[in-house]
Amino acid sequence: MTIDIRLFGTFHLTHNGQGIDAINGSPRLQALLAYLLLHHATPQPRQQIAYHFWPVSEEGQARTNLRKLFLQLRRALPDADTYLTFDNQTIQWRSDADFTCDVLEVQQRLRELRDTQLDQEQLTALLDHYHGELLPGCYDDWVVPLREGFHQDVMAALEQMVTLLENQRAYGEGIRYAQRLLSFDPLEEKSYQRLMRLRAADGDRSGALKVYQECAEILERELDVEPSTETAALYEQLRRAKSTLVTPHVATPTRPPLPPLIGRQVEWQGLRTAWQQALRGQACFVTIAGEAGIGKTRLAEELLIWAEQQGIAAVRTRSYQAQGALAYAPIAELLQAESIARRVQLLNENRLTQVARLLPKLLEEHPNLPIPQPMTES
Repeated sequence: MTIDIRLFGTFHLTHNGQGIDAINGSPRLQALLAYLLLHHATPQPRQQIAYHFWPVSEEGQARTNLRKLFLQLRRALPDADTYLTFDNQTIQWRSDADFTCDVLEVQQRLRELRDTQLDQEQLTALLDHYHGELLPGCYDDWVVPLREGFHQDVMAALEQMVTLLENQRAYGEGIRYAQRLLSFDPLEEKSYQRLMRLRAADGDRSGALKVYQECAEILERELDVEPSTETAALYEQLRRAKSTLVTPHVATPTRPPLPPLIGRQVEWQGLRTAWQQALRGQACFVTIAGEAGIGKTRLAEELLIWAEQQGIAAVRTRSYQAQGALAYAPIAELLQAESIARRVQLLNENRLTQVARLLPKLLEEHPNLPIPQPMTES
C-alpha cells in the first residue's frame, strides 16, 4: 500500500490512488505532515515542532496542541504507524516506508545538479515535479526559507535547461521553458533578454519585440524604471534586423532551405563561446578545419543564420581558385554585402578613396572622388 504526497503547488495526498480528504482539507495537518517529511532524516524533538507551530504560546500549551494535532494526523493517515515512528520526546517520518513525494524527488535531482551538469532528460524530470511554490497556503516561519531555497534552485535548473535547449537550437521548446522562468520572477530583465533572443532565433522577430514591450510595461508599473541599457540595446538590434532569416548574397541566387544541423553540439557550443568572448571585447578568429564533406560549411552557415536572426550584421564571402592572383577578392566581395555597403557610403572622402581601390564602382557613384593610386606590395 503506497501513499503519494505532493507539496509543490496545491497540497495533495493519495493512498492507493484515493485522496485522503481529512488531510487534504486541513491546512494544519498538511503543515505537520510536510514538516515531518521535509525533516525525515532525523527524529524531530516535540519541543522544537511545538515551537515552530505555536511560537507565541507557552511551551506547555504548545506541546498540548502538538499532541492533539499529531493524534489527528495518526487517525487521518491510513496505516499511520507504517509511516510514523514516535515516542514521548520525538516524532519521525519513516524513510523506509513505501511512499513517493515530489519534494524528495526534486531534492535528489538538485543534489545531482550541484555535483554535475544534468542532461535534458534529468532536468525535465526535475522540472516536471515542481508545480509551484512549496506549501503556498502555509505561512509558518519554518517553511519560508525552505520555500525560497527551492524557488531559487529550480530557477537555476530552468536557466540551465533554457541554455541547453538554445545550444541545441531547440528554440520552440526553449521558449516554453523561458516563459516558465519568466513567470518565476517577472521583474528579472535577464529572463526577458533570454526570451527575446529565443523568439528571434525561432524566426519570430515581432514576438521578440513584443517581449520587450511587456518588459518595459511591467518595469514601469512595478518599479517606475525603464529597461536597462543592455535590454534596450538588444531591442534596437532586433528592431533593425531584417524580417528575412537569410540576407541574400550579392550576385548569388536564392538558396534552398538548408537541412537541419544534426549533432555537432560540441562544435556549436565552441562557436557560441567564441561569440560570447567577442561580445566581451576579446576579439577572436575561429577556424573550422577538417576533412572534406564533414559539414564545416553547414556549421558555419548555422552560425550566420543564428546571428542574422539576432539582428547581427552577418556577411558571407569566399575565395575561388579561378580568381588566382586577385588577393583581395574576398574582401571586395565582403564590402559589397548590403549590410556593409550601407556603412561604406558613410565614410569620409579620404577613406572612401582608399576603399575605391577595391571597389572601383565607387568612383562612378562619387564622381568627385580623387583617383586612388594603384595598390602596391609596400
